[in-house]
Amino acid sequence: MIKNVLIIANPGENGAENYCEGVLKDIENYCEYFKSAIGGAWLASEIKTLLKPTKDELQQSLYSIRNNDYSVVVFSGHGYYSSELFTTVLELKKDEYFSSEALRNTLTKGIVILDCCRKVHPKTAISFTESLKKSARLSRINLEECRRYYEKEISECQDTKVILNSCSIGQVARDDSQLGGLYSFNLLRSAQNWADNDTTDTSKRYGIFSIAMAHEEAKSKVMQLTNSLQVPVIEKPREGKYFPFAINA
Repeated sequence: MIKNVLIIANPGENGAENYCEGVLKDIENYCEYFKSAIGGAWLASEIKTLLKPTKDELQQSLYSIRNNDYSVVVFSGHGYYSSELFTTVLELKKDEYFSSEALRNTLTKGIVILDCCRKVHPKTAISFTESLKKSARLSRINLEECRRYYEKEISECQDTKVILNSCSIGQVARDDSQLGGLYSFNLLRSAQNWADNDTTDTSKRYGIFSIAMAHEEAKSKVMQLTNSLQVPVIEKPREGKYFPFAINA
């Protein structure tokens, strides 16, 4: 199976009032998660990070994955919702913008995660990666089996796309310099919590935590933490088998 994770990030300009240090933490968290067993045991060669890319650099990377069997595209950073284009616009770097519509149009099959603000335009410090590595439950999971069954689940899903937005139109996405984006952190944390508590007998079958289930868990937590000032939303088929986000084998 040909598949890739593309992580696009823009924390903003160093020293600026709206500089989001948590974006850099998001990069670390997502990379560690996807390489882990529960995240699908992706190879390092299958994961690419673009930090403050130009539009041309991003378009080249999107072009390279256009024929993939499956792709995950993540954006963490600044953005807004265009009432004229009816889409979320991503800020790649200062004065460089990119429509999220182009991200989804690149994929035939896969997931798009957008952790950015969507304002309409005309804590306790916990290390996700450390807790992931320290989890005794996760250390017993078979890496190779997880990768194999993760790809099997993908192949059984229809050719479609699932789009995750960290907040609703008109809202802003919260950032934490130590945790990363509030939505991204809780999305990954929901998968780890599921794996820690999954009771599947892996000698007989494997356990699956879908992207839809992960989103709902993260949405609930984010709404709780922000008094519903940040409400994540998902765009997905109304029925059918959803892509895996975490696996236990």
